[in-house]
Amino acid sequence: MKVESLHHASIMASDLERAKRFYCDLLGLEPLPRPPRGVPGLWLKAGDAQVHVLVGNVDTVPLTDERRALEGSGLAGHFALRVADVQRARVRLAEAGYPPLGDVVERPDGSRSIFVRDPDGNLVEFIQADS
Repeated sequence: MKVESLHHASIMASDLERAKRFYCDLLGLEPLPRPPRGVPGLWLKAGDAQVHVLVGNVDTVPLTDERRALEGSGLAGHFALRVADVQRARVRLAEAGYPPLGDVVERPDGSRSIFVRDPDGNLVEFIQADS
């Protein structure tokens, strides 16, 4: 078996309209048709991949100091959205009330990234890839 690509990431949100304002209005992700499910949600187009947002209790995993440290270093619990200019994304997110959790990270492969929390605390990386 060979995995071809990431198809989607799924996250929880406590308020669907607030999530829609963040992911659609601020980030520009496009809503996609979604089949009937037992829980409200959104499917969003993010380039060739998707972000699936499901309404539910987002407090199922405590945000411990250890988890904060791992997530803050980019080691766990996040998904990444590719952007053309990470500095421009940093400024726009900060202006909208979502300041980065640290400085721009310069990676050995030439990519650069920042991390922010969405309105429900989900960790989102914005990455400017080298290629």
